[in-house]
Amino acid sequence: MTATQTLAKHSAVSTTAPEVPQVRWTSPEAKLWVATRGEDFAGFVEFREGHYEVTDGRGAQFDARATLHEAQAVLTRANTPVKLPMGLTSIAVVTGIAAFSVFGAGLAVLLMN
Repeated sequence: MTATQTLAKHSAVSTTAPEVPQVRWTSPEAKLWVATRGEDFAGFVEFREGHYEVTDGRGAQFDARATLHEAQAVLTRANTPVKLPMGLTSIAVVTGIAAFSVFGAGLAVLLMN
């Protein structure tokens, strides 16, 4: 296989992100709404003291909202996965490898002295 054929083969690979399941809401009791994404717990919204408090699936709390719709929108956006473009991912990997190499070279120099 030539270099051109190899490049063409790898260029045909799809770079689209897999489809993310939508957030589903249930209300197991009054003033409480629980969110799931697929089979995973995504967080909850609770009505307390006149406003809607938002907590995500990792326990992080967000600013309270005036309406249920606003609170659910915050949690839905918070649970949207962020995928770096391939260029940024490559830059991050190369930078990490370069930093590790410089560290290793510096350590080798120190150990030799």
